[in-house]
Amino acid sequence: MDTRTMASINLHAVLRACVPLVENDPVAREIVKDSNISVRFDIPGIEPRTLIFDHGTARSEAPGPSKPDLRLGFVSPAHFNSMIAGKGIPVPMWGAHRMGFLLGPFTKLTDRLSYILQTPEGVTLTAEEEELKTFLTANVAFAALCEVANTDPVGQKIAHGMRDGALIVEVPSEGIKFACQTKDHKLTFSPDGSHTDPNAWMTFDSKETFRAVLDGAVDTYAIIGQDKLVMSGVILNIDAANKMLGRVSRYLA
Repeated sequence: MDTRTMASINLHAVLRACVPLVENDPVAREIVKDSNISVRFDIPGIEPRTLIFDHGTARSEAPGPSKPDLRLGFVSPAHFNSMIAGKGIPVPMWGAHRMGFLLGPFTKLTDRLSYILQTPEGVTLTAEEEELKTFLTANVAFAALCEVANTDPVGQKIAHGMRDGALIVEVPSEGIKFACQTKDHKLTFSPDGSHTDPNAWMTFDSKETFRAVLDGAVDTYAIIGQDKLVMSGVILNIDAANKMLGRVSRYLA
């Protein structure tokens, strides 16, 4: 696996998932209910990202002109990956006095994210947590797909054949909708499918089918004949996305 791609996925897909986690999970909201802080992550060769927590809410954005409350630097993508694995320590470039948030609420939040996404053996999630797991798994997977397209050497070759436009992935019965926007062979993730120019669609009949595909339990082409998945639009882009999801599964394993 490519180290820089792994770091891009960890930042722009995995850590970014803290936002929908806080939005949809009362336990996560409770963890950051008293937090008011912006945290920027700087990794060589990777677009930086800022996570902003404001008394029980969260959002993610590209860094703006204003200084974050806490700016974390990493000497390499491998250094960042080691932090995600719980082995590395970031370098505070600004706001060292706010490191308490990283060691306290932020660590508890990422532990909650791991609990939902990678549920410990023998643990049974509640029905609400299972629904959240499906939603977060999809969020991470399709955000990671965009990072694979932009950074992974194999993914870049696949993306080079994609046409401009957005691939919409949706489960209408559950109100789930994501988009991967392609522009000049670069992909951008849209967590709600807004502000995109769709030209391809993958529409699932149920969350159960959607989850089975995300878990790798079924092949997408096999369920088309069962009317559980409808593909339409630019099939070339859909085929490319399916190939890249295979790459994603290797990084997220």
